[in-house]
Amino acid sequence: ALRLSLAWTAAEFLTVRIFPWQIGHTQLAFLPFVQIADLAGAQLVSFLLCWITEALVRFCYLKERHLRMLAPALAGAAALAYGFFTIHAIKKIEGPTQTVALVQANLTIAEKHDIKYFKQNTARYLALSKEARRHKPNLLIIWPETVLQEWIPAEVGHVKHDSRVPYLGEDAALLLGTFSVENNRYLFNSAMAVLPDGSVPPPYHKRILMPFGEYMPFATWLPWIQSLNPGAANFSSGSSAGVFNIPIMDALTETKVLKVAPLICYEDVVQSLAREAVLAGAELLVNLTNDAWFGRSVAPYQHHQIAAFRSIENRRYLLRSTNSGLTAVVDATGATTASIPPFSEGVLFADLQPFSVRTIYSRI
Repeated sequence: ALRLSLAWTAAEFLTVRIFPWQIGHTQLAFLPFVQIADLAGAQLVSFLLCWITEALVRFCYLKERHLRMLAPALAGAAALAYGFFTIHAIKKIEGPTQTVALVQANLTIAEKHDIKYFKQNTARYLALSKEARRHKPNLLIIWPETVLQEWIPAEVGHVKHDSRVPYLGEDAALLLGTFSVENNRYLFNSAMAVLPDGSVPPPYHKRILMPFGEYMPFATWLPWIQSLNPGAANFSSGSSAGVFNIPIMDALTETKVLKVAPLICYEDVVQSLAREAVLAGAELLVNLTNDAWFGRSVAPYQHHQIAAFRSIENRRYLLRSTNSGLTAVVDATGATTASIPPFSEGVLFADLQPFSVRTIYSRI
C-alpha cells in the first residue's frame, strides 16, 4: 500500500502548477488530521491520506488481511492524536494580542487599472481606514496588492518626502501594496510599511512574478520577445524575504514591535517563501493579493485553502488582505476565524497573537 502513496506524493512534489493543489489540501476542514503539516508540510498529509485509503481498499476489497495493514491505521491514529493535542496546546497559549484591520474596498478590474480612477481608489481605502481607526486606535491597518498605483521611490524614507504615500497618523501603522522604483531604473511590485511616526522602511519586493503579465520570459536575452506582448510590464523580482519591524502602542501605552512578513499575490501558496520569512524572524504572515481576475468562481476559495497550510506548517497567523475577496484571518491551527464576503466592501477587525515558535517544518 506504500506504492501508491509514495508515487502520488512524488507526483505532487514534481509537477509544476500555478495553483499547486495537493490532495492533502482537501482535508483542511478536518483540522486534527492536517496538524502534521508542521512536521513535513502538506505533502505529509497527502502521503498519509493515500496510504490509509489504499490500505482500506486492499483490506476490504482485495481481501489482503495482513497484520502489516495495521501500519497505516496506526499512523492515522497517531496523526489524529497529535492533531488534537496540538490544537489544544495552541489554544491554551496566552500572551499579548494585537488588533489589526484588513480593508477590502472591492474595486473592479476596470477601476483598478484605469488611470482616471487611481486617486479615487486610494481615497476609498483611506476613508475606510480612517473610519476603522476611529473605532479602534493603535491599529495595524492592511491594504491589498498594488492599491497605490504610483511609482514610489524605494528609498523614500519618510512620508514627508513624497505626498503620495498615505499616512494615517501616530495611532496607526499601515501595510500596503504599491509599485516602487529603485535608482530610477528597476521596477517592482512591492509591499510598503508606513510606521506611526511617518517613517517608511525599505519595501519588500515580490519575488515570484507572473509570466506574461509582470514580465516576458526570456526577454532579457531576446529583447524582441517583449514586442510580442507590449502590454506586459517589465518588473524586476525581489531577492529575499522581507520582515517589517512595526512599532505599535498597546492599551497600556507601551510600545511593542510586531515582526510582519508580507507575501504578495500567489506567493502564499509557495511553501518555501513563508518558511524563509519565518526563519528571518517573522511573527505574522500577511498576504496582499488581488483575486478579482477570477470573477465569481471557486478560484479565490482555492487560493485561500492552499494558503491556509502556511499557518499550520509554520504556526503563524496568516492575514489575507485582498481587493475583492477572500479577505480573511487564518489562525495558527489553519482555521479561518473571520472573513469578509467576496465582492463586498468592508473592514475586518481581528485580535491575534504573534508567535515566535519554530516548527520542525520551519527549521528542517
